[in-house]
Amino acid sequence: MRRGILVAAAAAAAACSAASIATEPNVAGLYSVSIVDGANPCQLPGWTERQTAPSVPLNFAQDPTNNANISAVVGGDAGAYVAALTGTTQMCGTIGGNQASLATGACADAGPTDAATRLDGCVFGVTATLTANFQSDTVQGTVTYGVKNPSGAGCSSLGACQSVQAFSGVILPADAGVIVPADSGSPDSPADASHPSG
Repeated sequence: MRRGILVAAAAAAAACSAASIATEPNVAGLYSVSIVDGANPCQLPGWTERQTAPSVPLNFAQDPTNNANISAVVGGDAGAYVAALTGTTQMCGTIGGNQASLATGACADAGPTDAATRLDGCVFGVTATLTANFQSDTVQGTVTYGVKNPSGAGCSSLGACQSVQAFSGVILPADAGVIVPADSGSPDSPADASHPSG
C-alpha cells in the first residue's frame, strides 16, 4: 500500500512538472521592433541619444522540450551593431509568464564573445541583457549594455555603467519575409545609419 502511495505521489509530481513546462506562453516568432537609444554613460560608439532605429528584425525561439528556455537573434544593422559590441547577435535566457530575460554569452553554443571596444585609452568588453514583456502579438522591453574586463587608465570614468535602449514592436505573420525599414525603398537600405557594423 505504501509503495502504491509513493508511486502515485511520484506520478503526480511528474504531471505537475510537465504542466509547469507547458504553461509558458508561446511567444516564438519574428518581430519588427523600433529601438530607441537612451542615455549612454558607457560611451559606446555610434550611439545617439533619442535616435530611433525602425523595423529591426528580432527573432525569438523557444525550446520545444522546455518552452521556458528562450533565445533571440537581433537582425539587420542593429544586429550588426550588437555583434560589433558583444561578438554575437544571439541572446539566451528564460521566460516566466509574459516576462523574459536574456543575455549575450548565455547560449550553450554561443562561441567566442570577445569583441573589444576601445575608447580614450580604455579597452573593454560589452555584455547585453534583453528584458522583454509580451502581450498578445506585441513585445516591449529594454536592451542594457554593461562593461566587462575594462583595462587601461581611461576606464576609471566608466565605473559600473549601463547604457540602455528601449524597444517595442509587433509579431509578423509567418509569411512576412524580409523586413524593409519604413523610410526605405529596398531591403538593402540601412535601418540605422548611426549604428555601424564595425
